[in-house]
Formats: sequence, C-alpha cells, structure tokens
Amino acid sequence: MSSAPRNTYQSNGVSVERGATAPNLRLLTSAEAAAFLTLKESTLRDYSRRGIVPSVKIGRHLRFVEADLVGYLDGLRRSLHAKNGLW
Repeated sequence: MSSAPRNTYQSNGVSVERGATAPNLRLLTSAEAAAFLTLKESTLRDYSRRGIVPSVKIGRHLRFVEADLVGYLDGLRRSLHAKNGLW
C-alpha cells in the first residue's frame, strides 16, 4: 500500500507540511505583524517596501512570516549589543 506524497514547502530552509501549525511559520497580515512589532501599520508597510523588514506578496496581499520577524528583531538586538560593546 503506497501513500500519496505529502504536500510540503520550504521556509527558511526548513521543509514544512502544508497546514502545519508550527508557530514560527505562521503567516501574519500587516495588522498582525505591526502589532507584533509594535509599529504603525503604515510604518511596517514602508519598511517592507524598502526591504528593511522581510515580507512576502501573495497575489495582492502582503504577508509576514513570523519566524522572519523574530529574526529581524534578533538582528536589531545583536546590532545594538555590538554597537554598545555588550557582547
């Protein structure tokens, strides 16, 4: 008995089954991502357009991968610590 191949995709080099509920791989709307980063939605869209915050266009819709936002915050934290000589 053979099973049908699973429907998977790649995100940040990680193979994920479609419909998986891994919290880091959730797609967030602009409003959700702005709340997550405590930014105005217009500021977040501007940062996305300028390539400061990673985003994905799905059709006409702008989405943000939660893991990418966490990575963005980690990068900010690391640069702040490096600048201040804390690491």
